[in-house]
Amino acid sequence: MSLDGIDFDRVQVVTFDVGGTLLAPHPSVGEVYAEILSEHGVAIAPKIIEQRFRAAFKEQVSLRPRPVVNEATEQIFWRELVGQSVLPECPPGLLDGVFQQLWSEFASAKRWRKRTGVTETLLGLAAQGRRRLAVLSNWDIRLRQVLAELGWLAYFSEIFISSELGVEKPDRRVFQAAQQTLKLPADACLHVGDSYVQDYQGARNAGWQAILLAKETSPEIAAIPHIRRLDELLAHLA
Repeated sequence: MSLDGIDFDRVQVVTFDVGGTLLAPHPSVGEVYAEILSEHGVAIAPKIIEQRFRAAFKEQVSLRPRPVVNEATEQIFWRELVGQSVLPECPPGLLDGVFQQLWSEFASAKRWRKRTGVTETLLGLAAQGRRRLAVLSNWDIRLRQVLAELGWLAYFSEIFISSELGVEKPDRRVFQAAQQTLKLPADACLHVGDSYVQDYQGARNAGWQAILLAKETSPEIAAIPHIRRLDELLAHLA
């Protein structure tokens, strides 16, 4: 953990990315996809699906930010990922039905697990009551249902979702839009997320303070403010 360079005294709001930061698919993308496929009579090993999904997701995310972001583009994005993950074993005629079922499945909190230290962090920061908390995530409207089912809406003063804002991370405009709603100077906003490009660089390019939730270390990561677990924030924000 290294948080050198963060001016915690100036921080008035902490915004969190969701996917990979607060939540992860449960039990995994590959296992959920395989379960739904089996209901349609299609068998693909979860490990194979997971490998395909990760490769396709990495490729698609490298193209962000996209020029147009809304609920329709999110469905297109995820349908493409599903297709790349399950074809050719899944007959093309079944793909739409499989996709729609998966779309609904991941709108439920049962398909998500809390990352290590998340509950302690949200409870601790809420108890401190010194700073506002908010969500700032590349997601679609399903996120509101997931957060509601988890009982987390009470923690966050604002929920900023890319499909509703019409812009996505790492575009600085998504941070500027959030900042305008929060009515705070840029350096009073601290963003925490697990993507170096989308979360850390995106926030810094908008003038925000930022901390990377890093699963692995490297010389590049060692040189920036980073943590390994979310609850490491608590002592610094006390």
